[in-house]
Amino acid sequence: MATKKKSKRNKRYSNRSLSVPEKHQLRIAYDTLKLSDIGAQILGGMTKDEAREIIQKFTGSSPE
Repeated sequence: MATKKKSKRNKRYSNRSLSVPEKHQLRIAYDTLKLSDIGAQILGGMTKDEAREIIQKFTGSSPE
């Protein structure tokens, strides 16, 4: 009998999957952390601190 493997990325919300807007927000947060500090400021949007909070909220783990 095959069991469904839970994603490691989604620990906090293991009872449900992320909605499409939440997935997009999480992807943007990861992309923001890849930018330099100046690059994130130029593009606008979330700051690196906000990105870390979103990743913590949705995955339950701190980003690298």
